[in-house]
Amino acid sequence: MIIYAGLYHDNVLKRNYHITSVHSHEHKSGSLPLTKAVGLSSIKEFLSQSMLPYKEGFTCLIVDCPVCNLGKGKKKSGETFPLYINNLTGMWMCPSCQLNGSWNDFCNLIALPKPKAKQREWVKHAEKTEPVPEEIQALFENSQPIKDLTSEGFSELMRTFKLNHQTREVLERLNVRYDMQNKKLIFPSMSPHSMKSPTKVRVISSVDGGVTEQSIPKDSLTLIGLENALSHDTVVLTLSLLDMIAIHQMADIPAVCLPQGTKKLPQEVLPALEHFNKIILWFQDDIHSWEAVRAFARKLNESRCYYVNPATWKWGPFQAMHKKVNIPKILYEAWPVAHKSIASFPSLREHVKSELALVEQVSGVKWKRFPILNRLLKGHRRGELTVFTGPTGAGKTTFMSEYSLDLCLQGVNTLWGSFEVHPVRLAKIMLIQFAQLSLEKHPECFDEWADKFEDLTMYFISLHGQNSIKSVLDVMTHAVYVYDIAHVIVDNLQFMLGTPDDQRGNFDRFYRQDLAVAAFRKFATQNNCHVSLVIHPRKEGDMDELTTSSIFGGAKASQEADNVLILQDRRLSSLRGKKYIQVTKNRFSGDLGIMPLEFDKESRTFSLKKKPKKDHPEKETAEPLKKKKRLDPAILKAREDRRKRKIEKQIRRLEKVAQQYKPVDECEVSPTLRKEISMRKRNAPMSESELAEAAQLLCEWTRYRWKESCDELITIDSIVSSRLKALEELRKESPRLYEAAIQLDENLLPYKATGPVESPPIAGYDPPDGEYIDTTKNLHSKMAHRGDLTQELDFILNEDERAESQGREEEEEEEMMTAREVVDRLEEAWLNEKWSPELLEPQMELVDCMLEQITQMEENLNRISRKDLRYSVHHMELQRIRYVVSSYLRHRLEKIEKFAPAALNSEGTFRERLSEQELKFATEYTKSISSHMQSLVIQHMPLNLQEIQPTKVYPAPNRNRFVLAQVKQQCPRVLVDEDEGAEVDFDPGTQHIVQYRAVSQLLKDGAVKLV
Repeated sequence: MIIYAGLYHDNVLKRNYHITSVHSHEHKSGSLPLTKAVGLSSIKEFLSQSMLPYKEGFTCLIVDCPVCNLGKGKKKSGETFPLYINNLTGMWMCPSCQLNGSWNDFCNLIALPKPKAKQREWVKHAEKTEPVPEEIQALFENSQPIKDLTSEGFSELMRTFKLNHQTREVLERLNVRYDMQNKKLIFPSMSPHSMKSPTKVRVISSVDGGVTEQSIPKDSLTLIGLENALSHDTVVLTLSLLDMIAIHQMADIPAVCLPQGTKKLPQEVLPALEHFNKIILWFQDDIHSWEAVRAFARKLNESRCYYVNPATWKWGPFQAMHKKVNIPKILYEAWPVAHKSIASFPSLREHVKSELALVEQVSGVKWKRFPILNRLLKGHRRGELTVFTGPTGAGKTTFMSEYSLDLCLQGVNTLWGSFEVHPVRLAKIMLIQFAQLSLEKHPECFDEWADKFEDLTMYFISLHGQNSIKSVLDVMTHAVYVYDIAHVIVDNLQFMLGTPDDQRGNFDRFYRQDLAVAAFRKFATQNNCHVSLVIHPRKEGDMDELTTSSIFGGAKASQEADNVLILQDRRLSSLRGKKYIQVTKNRFSGDLGIMPLEFDKESRTFSLKKKPKKDHPEKETAEPLKKKKRLDPAILKAREDRRKRKIEKQIRRLEKVAQQYKPVDECEVSPTLRKEISMRKRNAPMSESELAEAAQLLCEWTRYRWKESCDELITIDSIVSSRLKALEELRKESPRLYEAAIQLDENLLPYKATGPVESPPIAGYDPPDGEYIDTTKNLHSKMAHRGDLTQELDFILNEDERAESQGREEEEEEEMMTAREVVDRLEEAWLNEKWSPELLEPQMELVDCMLEQITQMEENLNRISRKDLRYSVHHMELQRIRYVVSSYLRHRLEKIEKFAPAALNSEGTFRERLSEQELKFATEYTKSISSHMQSLVIQHMPLNLQEIQPTKVYPAPNRNRFVLAQVKQQCPRVLVDEDEGAEVDFDPGTQHIVQYRAVSQLLKDGAVKLV
């Protein structure tokens, strides 16, 4: 078991603890752990089964910490120690004992056989204090509290950071310190065990007239200002400490500074914000802040989140304070993030205004290495799906690597899923593109550029090769939630899906690809994350240009995509041909065009190199797609005339007949739509949580209907019994009134049934499948000591069968078979008889054995209540066996009626393949047919035509018919074509479509079976 631990601080948290995990919460520029989302329904189900009461919060479920309740020996009355469990990932955290971990760790903690001893060890471990870093001690030794500053010192502080006199009270309330020598404001986060020893700090430094903020340690998750906000139910989240100071100074609502800005909102800080009913997000007016508002609100629960519209107020809190803007009014007019329903335009008015006012921000993040893409696509936006294709070996992965690196350098959190190229090789290419020089020739520069590359928010999926779409989506969902990913690249779709194992999967590979494209489209929309799919094109000629229809698979990929980019390689078609990116679909602005590419082998980049001309300055414009072909005006006029004449002819034909209504069934539908109707009617995919909720709801509905049915039956039974008692008493008192009371009232029940309920038995009836003889075994003596009905049924089904030979003086050794083996052999005989063109050897011993078993099972099922689940299971199995037996006999009777008139009058083995009852039936059937034909037709024909040869009139089995045979045993050199003498070796487990005559003897020997 792995217990995660890390520092977290607010007034509620009471202890520090050390990092004891072998895994880190941060995975910078590395492979993501394969963590799946647990789901709220699964967490609730486990807590209910473990009898742990819980309370639902905005982002977490709250339970009592089992470790704290054990370790706090002197627990005050009403004191609780809450433990927070994340609704999506299942990560848990206890602010009191400072223990946290994954969902599996929590399950193992609850399931410990002796939890008290183990938990006491954890309590002792949690009470250990973390040593204060030397860097933080040095900062505190060189600084002094704000309250100890002189008026001259505070005046210098105000000039340095552009503050005013009212700020002093706010800084004192936040326990801020000031380093006059280095000009630094220090915001401490004190250790709960020693208020004189800070464990983590945030520092504001004045460098060259500007202000920078820094966290010590670098990966700190401390929420500065949270201590002063816990007494309120509303809080404002800011990106900088100066913005937080401005809100504390100008408004009555407290503010908290986020630990990592717009990069991400760690799930470790969500429990600290759990008790706030209203959260206002006031960020800057840039594109990253605009997108971070949506991402953070979705993680914090949109129902309680509000945002300051940057289209109305273009300043942050600190700038608004200097411009003397009414900050309380801005906070009061904050707009809610969530809209449950949209009924009219006013509810969308502010959003539309933001779209129009913030054109550059709405267009998305701009590329710096590919400026022409900015003119075509306008920018990189969240929630879109981009499909990228190109010829094999043209450099799709290399271009996408630089394409994503350019965006990541501008703060777009990126997740790379490279299933064809190993992540190590991809990271090497990306590092060379980042450095823009060949690190293979300059290995001494590796550490310098690698350290800079680590600061990028670039992540890699460690999955490689063929993987299921579900596992990939689980990793992507986890990454978006935990690391706030804004861009996901999947390279490539065909390699990820792989080749199906079964033969049937080769025919629906387009359908599997369409499912994957739909899943990525849904993921991009629901998570507001941009997904870039790399898809191979179809194999076309080297001289042909790729188009949107060249994308491999169906049309769903190009239909679902917001952008379609094609890497064209014209080097093979012309001497001066080059590579270029062609934009063939742009749903945002509709601009199409091309972007020339020039590959630099040293830096592995496709960035366009600028070559200024002497006379004309360089203009970055999109080139036209194709040159228009000039046609002869006479040809164009002839085409137009033909089209007009065709339309006039159709109009004249329609005017001859009056308008008539056309039935809906006769509507002309495209054949493609008819073929795809089954695919379009398929059910939408459901998540595991939705399936679990549906199953639980179905169980509850079944229980409710069962209880309602039982109550109804009890009520009806009570009414009927009461009426019977009343009628009996009435009959004793007055027979005349009794007879009148039991008469049928036509008004109450206007229904009358006459005639026999069942057909009477036919005297002397001879069944076609033989005489029925009761051969039921008496098992009462064997089962007297068995009280359990389930054991009795199992005993009957598994009892060995013995075929008793009658009329023989010699006793032969009987074959021992279980009931399961008998059923399997009967099913095989049934399929062989069903698919063979001729009558096979009878298997009446198996039929008699199964009829005997059916009788026994029916007798035992009559002793079980119909409400018992065992009755339904055994009754269903009984119906299946009865169907196999009856179908086997029907197929044999059908062949006997078809071939008997000709086969009985010719030499052959047909008689040997009939049982005694079947031979009797075939003989009588042939006589009846002959008599019928004689009386109806033949006697009325000329004398020379009254002699009929049955072999010429009635059909014979077609042994040349093709059948599907599955091989059970090794069959070498099977003659499959007598004319050409072709021979094939049949291996066990293989299936072959051959003529029946080639496998008829193998079928008789049991080496093959028909399927």
